[in-house]
Amino acid sequence: MGISFSQKKKTNEPFNAARSILAVLMKLLEASSAVATGGGDNMNSTDILDPTTMSKVVKSLSPHLQQKQRKHIPNNKNNKQHKQLPPLLSTPLRNIWVECISLCLALGCSLPGNLRTDVNSILGKLMEITNWNPKSKHAAGGVRLATLQVLGQVCILNTDLAKRAAPYSWEILQCCHKGLLSGGAGEPGYRAACVKTACRLLVACRRAANSAPSISNNVSGESFTAPGVLEEKVAMEVMKFMKRATQDKYPEVRISAAVFAGLAAPMLIRIVPVSRSQRGGGSGRDGDANPLSWLEDITQLAMRNIDDESAGVATAWSAALARCLCASAEHGASLRSAQSEEQASNRSVDVDDEAGPSSVDGIGVAAKFKAFSDSRRVVAATTSCSSIPATIAYLTSQFVKTGGETTSTRCGGSHSIGGRASRIGYADALTEFLRLQAAKGDFSLVEALGPVLEMVGASFEKQIRKKEGSSLINQMDFYAPSSPRGDSPQKKPQSSTMFLQRNTKANSTADSSIGRMLASNVVRCGISENLSELSQLMILRALISACRSSVDPTSADGGTGSLRPANDSEMERKQLNRHQLQVALIEISHLVVGLGEAGASSLEDLMPVLRDCLSYPDHGVRHEAAAVYAATAQAFPSEGRVFVIESLGTFSCNLDAIQSLASKVASTSSTSSPRLRRFGRSNNESNDAQADELMKHQSTLHGNALAVSLLMHEFPHVIGGVATVIVSKVFDIIGKLLQCQFNDSFVKVCHIVCFTAHFIFFIIYTSQHSIFSAYFFFS
Repeated sequence: MGISFSQKKKTNEPFNAARSILAVLMKLLEASSAVATGGGDNMNSTDILDPTTMSKVVKSLSPHLQQKQRKHIPNNKNNKQHKQLPPLLSTPLRNIWVECISLCLALGCSLPGNLRTDVNSILGKLMEITNWNPKSKHAAGGVRLATLQVLGQVCILNTDLAKRAAPYSWEILQCCHKGLLSGGAGEPGYRAACVKTACRLLVACRRAANSAPSISNNVSGESFTAPGVLEEKVAMEVMKFMKRATQDKYPEVRISAAVFAGLAAPMLIRIVPVSRSQRGGGSGRDGDANPLSWLEDITQLAMRNIDDESAGVATAWSAALARCLCASAEHGASLRSAQSEEQASNRSVDVDDEAGPSSVDGIGVAAKFKAFSDSRRVVAATTSCSSIPATIAYLTSQFVKTGGETTSTRCGGSHSIGGRASRIGYADALTEFLRLQAAKGDFSLVEALGPVLEMVGASFEKQIRKKEGSSLINQMDFYAPSSPRGDSPQKKPQSSTMFLQRNTKANSTADSSIGRMLASNVVRCGISENLSELSQLMILRALISACRSSVDPTSADGGTGSLRPANDSEMERKQLNRHQLQVALIEISHLVVGLGEAGASSLEDLMPVLRDCLSYPDHGVRHEAAAVYAATAQAFPSEGRVFVIESLGTFSCNLDAIQSLASKVASTSSTSSPRLRRFGRSNNESNDAQADELMKHQSTLHGNALAVSLLMHEFPHVIGGVATVIVSKVFDIIGKLLQCQFNDSFVKVCHIVCFTAHFIFFIIYTSQHSIFSAYFFFS
């Protein structure tokens, strides 16, 4: 039967024997329940195969059981047989049975006369079976689960069956809801099947709405909104079912509930008459006249569960939240277009009747204010997300407001955990939102780059600085807060302020790295991967321009260079902070590798910016700039070799500048006395400038060392390998750097130079062991 069905399924031709085969298949329900109820200790196989228990059709399906019937089996307790498994409790057999039943309904519903399969009566019978008491004998043997799967398969098999099942949406949802309540708290298989059947029912309702000529103009397959698809009682049952499934203790059920919420979001937009909306809610409930009241409920439900303890459930709720916000943004766009059309039509109409009485003149000021405040209170999130840029800004602000790992509270779900999971949930929601908008194609993702970078913008920087303390706030500290070296020394709190610090939470050093990682993932998976090659080149140029305007230029010896001429666009562009720079550099490295030869035109602008980033005070920015150099060497090996040769050539000049500045700083710090001026200002401002310049040179030296070490790792894997000139220059530089450790006064001021020398030697030696061995042998 399966072979013949698969052939008929491809052609969708009527199958004359569908009704007969359907009757045979339905007998399996009797067999499964009979085997399940007759398999006790007080019954043997002869009782199960009695003609009064099983029909002849069922016995003919299993010849193996007929052979056993002829044998005499004594009723001895010591001679027990293995308990027979009901057919529908076997997952492969049940899946085949479900497919055959649904194919019989699909291929037999269009036959003429007595050959036609009555789909409506069969659906009613299936719903009656699913409502059976799970402890009854008739419902044993997996009968309820099998019929529930048939209902779900009928909803998604084809459009014709979907249109036949859609009018029974409330009854099928009632069956799924009762099954969810009667499934107990143990094994979640049946409850998960109930939620999956409900998901397929929503798919059938959407298909039926798309094929209906009456509402096909308002509902399309590519639209995020489908208003008026669900009746009011069906929508209310959807909300009840969703809230119950969300509270299940098993993640298998909760993840299906999240998928159900994402499918229901477009269909929960109400069609409210204009007169009713003007009255401000005639039924007395808050937000009753607002078309987005149900959508707001499901949006809030998704926001309360994006930090679920199960990672898969949290990801599913993030996707559901993204679909809710897509529906809200599209609904807002449709309202604005309708208002613009109405205004355009009103301009062409006479204004003589403008002084006529208004339909809302009888409403008092208090009633107007109450209706306005109620509607705002009910639709807070959906009103804020009435457009695509507003939605991106809303998710970005929620990402920052949730706080870090130790300060973020639980979002409010029954299985929420809070912490970093909240930010991960909002980042996943933003990524999915951008993917959905890219699939539809109505919004240019290039415009979303700036708002997405605000995930680690000024507000995020303020949170990180507040947690890191005042000792690491200085930007000129070599070990920047992006990679803290350890616990900072803190002053002992005074007794007068000690009571204010009793309930403070512990700070987490992982907040900055988690935020940057999530922002980088949104830029990569939400924007860049969904763009064409030309758009990716635009993103690359935009990131390079943003980095150029945010990094100070560097001179040839590693110090502060002369300011480059800035045009008007660079003056107006907002500068990026250290976290945004790292996110931008991470994406630049991905784009350089992904574009390959297509990105060669941007190298002329990229290389000077990367050289300036190697001198940035923050250690994380220097490291990411070095990683961009390594990515550039993968696509353009010659550019990597040219940079290594130039960088090694400037090491000596930079080291000489560091030595001269170090001697000046050491001499002035030992001879000068800390005298204070009025208003608490010291008189060693020149020493501070020299120390800043010294730190600039050390940052340049360390950044170039990082870049050279990473490039030496990449050279063995690209065409051309490592040149002998580079190896000889590396050993010369390492020798000069190692000599600095014997100068005590120099080490006290510039301790990082010796560390850089050992770091370069260790990294390059481990990556080029065979080359260095040959170099020493021939030397």
